[in-house]
Amino acid sequence: MGLLPPRSLLSGNPQYDDVQVNCDGSRIAFKQYKAKDLVDICVIEAASAEDLASAKRITDCDTKKRISDFIWTAHPNVLVFTLNAAFNSGTEIWALDTITLKETLLTPTRGSLNSTQSHWISLSHPNQIIIASNKRKKTCRDLYLVDIWSGEWKLLVEFDEGFTDVHVDLERGFGIVVQASQVHRFEFAVNVDMSSSTQNTSVTQTNTSAKTFLFETLTLSDESIFEVLGYDAESSSVLMLSNDQTKMTAFYAFNINSKEKKLLGYDDKSDITGILRDSATSQLLAFQSEPIFRTYTTLLPSASNELTTIQNSVGEHSEFTVHSQTRNGKMWILRVAGFDSPISYWIYNRQTSHIYQFLSTRPGLLEYQLGTTTTRTITTRDGFSMTVYITVPPGMNGIDGNVREPLPAVLEAHGGPHYRPRYGFSSRRHLFATRGYIVILPMFRGTPGFGKKWFTNGSGYSTWLNIQNDIIDSVKWSIEQGLVIKEKIAFYGESFGGYSALYALTKTPESRQT
Repeated sequence: MGLLPPRSLLSGNPQYDDVQVNCDGSRIAFKQYKAKDLVDICVIEAASAEDLASAKRITDCDTKKRISDFIWTAHPNVLVFTLNAAFNSGTEIWALDTITLKETLLTPTRGSLNSTQSHWISLSHPNQIIIASNKRKKTCRDLYLVDIWSGEWKLLVEFDEGFTDVHVDLERGFGIVVQASQVHRFEFAVNVDMSSSTQNTSVTQTNTSAKTFLFETLTLSDESIFEVLGYDAESSSVLMLSNDQTKMTAFYAFNINSKEKKLLGYDDKSDITGILRDSATSQLLAFQSEPIFRTYTTLLPSASNELTTIQNSVGEHSEFTVHSQTRNGKMWILRVAGFDSPISYWIYNRQTSHIYQFLSTRPGLLEYQLGTTTTRTITTRDGFSMTVYITVPPGMNGIDGNVREPLPAVLEAHGGPHYRPRYGFSSRRHLFATRGYIVILPMFRGTPGFGKKWFTNGSGYSTWLNIQNDIIDSVKWSIEQGLVIKEKIAFYGESFGGYSALYALTKTPESRQT
């Protein structure tokens, strides 16, 4: 099996993560993890990106100052980071000038829950960001326009009810508000006038003096999925993901004027999980689905060659997503997950087609041989097809996806149960695999991404037995296929997976012999 990677390299946080490029492509920032789950932010000039050693650490965290997330603003020198402050003191958001290293506290009200998102950053307001805060009313959040230099707040939209999501278009002065009015019932108001500093909006009680109207009301069943993605390039339609009329989650455009919903993308093997847009033109380039690993399906013919070039560069069996891009759309930061190597970030220049790996999130693992992950489709006891991820120890691969000999096994039950494990690198799976265990990870019922019926058959207390049956079926299948040693099967899981592992050992002891 070769050199055994130390446990310290396969547990805990990676060394680097979350690589983002600023608006004009001049600087790149990323997280650097330290001991005790502390995170610092590092910045490198894009012109020197191929020399990672030239990156500079621009924050200095300690146990009282824990950075959780950051995003670049529309000003090329400034980013904002979220601070997990002391217990019950709320969430702090800070602006950081990456040149002078001056930090400005943008959320001085203690005890408030505050947040900001990348789609709340606007090029027309390079010195401001939008922050959602419950400082006025603890039960719901309002939107504020906040100056990144002075910290001055200006009320943008006031809400009488909570919202699940808001999309803001400051250039056009409009927004999309998504609110949950009751269980499985959602109402959508679009074209909320965000040009007024004191605008009040409520979807159930629409202010007739504002540019608001009821967008759509849907009564959704338990299996329904709905997500608003924002406006289209012409601001004439709202882009959304929905499965209320299809077996798999599909991609639609809902025309604001005609109220017609147009199907833009569908994958009969997997739910659609996201889209790719050109940040300069807002044109739709592709949608993403995940039958096994994340793949893009092009919507614009010119994007096909680009995505093919990237796939060929990162490897046929690696999945990639466009994690960040410049505002002119000419540089993409790619997050790449291979089946036998740590997650890495790549830089792709769309003008020259130059692509290269910027950093590995766990560079210490690169000198070691890790396991390999494959997928198989098995049939459950009641006739359904189920995907199973199989991670094989280094050097133990046989032919046709089998192993050279039966191996001791770890059956992993994932959490949720509505959590989708990634096909790519998993430090936990490789920790077991490099110690000689084959890891069996079933995508049991309730796992998202495989359609409405598969999802709902694992939803709710009454259907949990389906999940347990799927887990046991994957154990029996792996024994029948000669992958595992029947007497050497361990069960492992965290959160819901921990419950499932305990249930399997106590309720079906015949599935494990020691």
